[in-house]
Amino acid sequence: MRGFTENSLTATKYAVLNTEYRYLLSNTIYAHSVIDFASLENKINSQNESLYGFGLGFGILTKAGLLKFNFANGKVENQQFKFSNSKIHLSLTALF
Repeated sequence: MRGFTENSLTATKYAVLNTEYRYLLSNTIYAHSVIDFASLENKINSQNESLYGFGLGFGILTKAGLLKFNFANGKVENQQFKFSNSKIHLSLTALF
């Protein structure tokens, strides 16, 4: 879930909707929006949460693969929005 620290979410059941609307700038570069929603259930500690992630990013097709940069903010349902909760996600998808 973009906007949250990696491996910080635990659940016994979950449903996730990740969206990424892309705008092509050239054949190898695109900009995109990040809108994510998740519903988590953890039966161990009787916890149900709704999570939201919003942000922006871009992707570049390189010789090594697809390099993606995302800047996203994650929010729990009953939590105030805080800019300081934003995260940067960097990934490289390589096919070989």
